[in-house]
Amino acid sequence: MKTIKNGFCIGVTIGVLISIFISMIFSHHEYHPTNPISTIGEWYYQNFTEAQIMLIMMILWGIIGILFQWGAKIFEYEDTSLTKRTLRHFSFMFLLFLPLACLAGWFPLKITAFVFFCHYL
Repeated sequence: MKTIKNGFCIGVTIGVLISIFISMIFSHHEYHPTNPISTIGEWYYQNFTEAQIMLIMMILWGIIGILFQWGAKIFEYEDTSLTKRTLRHFSFMFLLFLPLACLAGWFPLKITAFVFFCHYL
């Protein structure tokens, strides 16, 4: 439980700090927790208030923080080779982080982007 709480708090903190930094650079005197030009960002801004979007993003950032905490634990088990642990970590992150990144507006929701991304794995 402590790992989940720490991961969530760290994820939210890092997410908020990065979103503030990105907003300072690209949003010209406005704060946007997600990219309003991205496909998912447009949908969020059409269907939710700014406070609701911030809450959604904080939950996503927290889940991403938990995911990274759990992903780091894969390397603590020394019963398998480093190659197997690396492949497990990669698969775990790919299958769980990619959908979260899409929901956060970090990855475009276009089939060509997925094909390009998967091609260069």
